Amino acid sequence: MALQAYNLVLGGIASFDGSLQQLGNLIKDLDAMWTSCVDWSEEERREFRSDWGLLEQIYAEALDKESAKLSSQDILDSRATLKKIKSSLEAKALNERT
Repeated sequence: MALQAYNLVLGGIASFDGSLQQLGNLIKDLDAMWTSCVDWSEEERREFRSDWGLLEQIYAEALDKESAKLSSQDILDSRATLKKIKSSLEAKALNERT
């Protein structure tokens, strides 16, 4: 996968401010990344999909509640999940560089 794709998603994660709109944008970026992570192991893909799914669930539940904002707990959960994704992507990006 292109290093540029990793950097795009990592930049989005780094600038996540807890807004519903930004979470939606990050989910779209992760969707694009998912389609291009064919060189990942099955375990890496499964873990990525699981984490991405948690973010989608948080986002969908907020939309279902017709909420304009994420709850404090949703922001904490999103940040914890994004931290996990970030760690994984940083490792993958490092491997791309070598």
